[in-house]
Amino acid sequence: MITFHSVFTLVSLLVFLGIVALVYSRGQKKPMEEASRIPLLDEMPVTEVCARQSSKPSQGAEA
Repeated sequence: MITFHSVFTLVSLLVFLGIVALVYSRGQKKPMEEASRIPLLDEMPVTEVCARQSSKPSQGAEA
């Protein structure tokens, strides 16, 4: 039983470190900054939110 707990703890630690590495990697800076602004979108006028969303290129059009 102790072996199971040790393996589970080690796997949990590796998953946590993987998530931390993913979040702090250089390629994630812009998406994380955009995600940090999500709570502030409620304070913007609806027209400004719509204008920002329409100016973003659609992700599905790259096919």
